[in-house]
Amino acid sequence: MLSLLVPDADLNNPAYISTLDGGQYVFHTWLEQSGIPVSETFLPVRMVWGIRPVALPATVVPGANYSITLEWQELPSWLPSEGSSPLDRARLWQPYLANLQYYKIVLQLLSVGRVVASQEFVTYTGTGQQTVEIDFLKACLQRIEEQRMLQVLNGNPRSTGRSRKK
Repeated sequence: MLSLLVPDADLNNPAYISTLDGGQYVFHTWLEQSGIPVSETFLPVRMVWGIRPVALPATVVPGANYSITLEWQELPSWLPSEGSSPLDRARLWQPYLANLQYYKIVLQLLSVGRVVASQEFVTYTGTGQQTVEIDFLKACLQRIEEQRMLQVLNGNPRSTGRSRKK
């Protein structure tokens, strides 16, 4: 068995597109004897994105809301009885099974390895797009409140910054 690393989606490379978006990919293998090819095979393959943003804001500013469109393509079923079938197969052929399988899609804004803002939703479709709103200010305020509550629970609340009357 041979492992092959396929790079993640790169929004800065307009030529790196999925098969559904028009990209064409083939595995090319050959046998050599003394450095001379003696046999070769070309095998067309499909490449699809598991999940990727369609576009990202150039800069992120605290206190702003951002609409980010995410796209996914041909997510696989994960029920053992479905094998490696696409997730959309159940919706097309066995509608009563369509709501048994879903994926939770999570978008996070990270800073120094920590989550600053997060948004999530559920999809039952194998291929689709969803625009999500991420509220940077609300998320920051929630994190501050969570940290304050943890400090209170741990017995060391931070000073409120008020001075005492004399």
